[in-house]
Amino acid sequence: MHRTTGYLVGFVITPIAILMASEAIVRIAAPDDLTRHIGNEEMIDRRTASTIHVNRPGFSGQLWEKEVTIDENGLRVSGDSSGSFRVLLTGDSVVFGAGVDDSDAPGALLQSLVPDSIRVINGAVIGYATDHVLAYLREFGDKLNPDFVILGYCLNDAAPFDVDVVPDAQTLREKYGFAEWLNVRLRRNSLLFLWLKDKLKAYRFRHGYPVHRALFNGESWQRNQTALLGISEWCKRRGVPLLIAVFPHRDQLLQDDEFDFAPQDSLAAFGRRTGIDVVDLRQALSPEDFLWNDPLHLDRRGIRKSVSAIWEFLKSRLKAESRTRNG
Repeated sequence: MHRTTGYLVGFVITPIAILMASEAIVRIAAPDDLTRHIGNEEMIDRRTASTIHVNRPGFSGQLWEKEVTIDENGLRVSGDSSGSFRVLLTGDSVVFGAGVDDSDAPGALLQSLVPDSIRVINGAVIGYATDHVLAYLREFGDKLNPDFVILGYCLNDAAPFDVDVVPDAQTLREKYGFAEWLNVRLRRNSLLFLWLKDKLKAYRFRHGYPVHRALFNGESWQRNQTALLGISEWCKRRGVPLLIAVFPHRDQLLQDDEFDFAPQDSLAAFGRRTGIDVVDLRQALSPEDFLWNDPLHLDRRGIRKSVSAIWEFLKSRLKAESRTRNG
């Protein structure tokens, strides 16, 4: 009996001891690839009053070894402008400009291209999916008061809503289940968990496009279309034009054989069906140039090419609206 009890105790304690030792080793070693997670946590404001995470107002520091500055409104700085026409950039880490300095982020580069009468606002937040963007507009959009909204869309944005913050732990468990509650708790408290998750993400990046392409089938894509329609409806109620700028996955352009652009085709068809402007940025990014920091995030050259294509589309749209008003 005592021997059986000892085996059971050992069976329980040994894995716990191994996990604790592994956590300690990771914390002591502090590998470089954990700095992005630590930086994210410092920059992100996980407020108990909101169901979405936002940029921490007033943050200034390093993120992924690049200079990042967040203003008092939680927006990444985009340069000085007193323009009265406000263009809001929104989306995830690609639109935020993760992996580049403030001056090379999409907001700052677009600001450098537009006339002085236009002010660019970068409201993108790392980790956002389309559902997050809709929730962000509903909560902060009227305060930002944009005259034009540009949604930067990446292929992983069709993923289900991954809530980072809800009012309290009990609500998190009740609304999203134990697995999501545990996921959030571990992300906040365990570097070992973040390290393992980062390795899994790296594997998914290496095999990334098929994973993201699969999101455009079935429930995820249906749910995503609902969120996109919600964003469109928010804009329409305020008389604000909406542009969806679709960023390609690196693997779509770097394969030797002709790769599948089914997600872009689905988004283009959605745009035609709903009357939403959709611009496909794959034409702006040459497969001969290596323009990515990883399969999703562009480097500063890739961002510059993409932003230039967005500005050309925006410029033609603004001219057409001006002719309509004056005509």
